[in-house]
Amino acid sequence: MRSALFFGLLFLFISCGKKVSSNQEFSLKYGKSVFVTLSNGDQLKITFDKSEESRCAPNVQCIWEGFANVVLSINQEEDSLGLLQSPHPSSVSHGNFEIKLLELNYPSDEDFGKQEKAKITLKVVE
Repeated sequence: MRSALFFGLLFLFISCGKKVSSNQEFSLKYGKSVFVTLSNGDQLKITFDKSEESRCAPNVQCIWEGFANVVLSINQEEDSLGLLQSPHPSSVSHGNFEIKLLELNYPSDEDFGKQEKAKITLKVVE
């Protein structure tokens, strides 16, 4: 009985992602999910699925600014967003809300371009 309760609570803890409200900026690490509560009470599940980096690395001089792309799952539907000279827009609209990609960062210069170290900043605007 105790083990069933323990595993049930463990599953609940693991399945609960970070929770935020709309109209506020939040960060999301690669492979992680966040639940955004909209003003009407609906929830969006946003997962950071993939990143593509072609911006100039830190401490390197480049002639081309480059671009950054990310792929998000929004309630299990895929969307691509981009920064700088990306072929993808920096925001996408879904009905009564818009998701904006504000940044794609890494914890250190040595981690630059490593997808598993990527962290994005988003904002869901209603």
